[in-house]
Amino acid sequence: MSAAFKPQPTKFDTSRLAQVLVEPIVSEKATSVAEKHRQVVYKVLRAATQQEIKAAVELMFAHK
Repeated sequence: MSAAFKPQPTKFDTSRLAQVLVEPIVSEKATSVAEKHRQVVYKVLRAATQQEIKAAVELMFAHK
């Protein structure tokens, strides 16, 4: 039997990650989410993957 597949951590280019988060969205709905759930809503690049968005947020907010 083969070992379980474990995806390797992907390294992203920091200059690319700096461009993934385009701008915060400021609206009534986004403000409501921020107040209730302590979350921030951002506009992101259309071509960005979920893994890139996660890495960009971790990079910008130094969260692991």
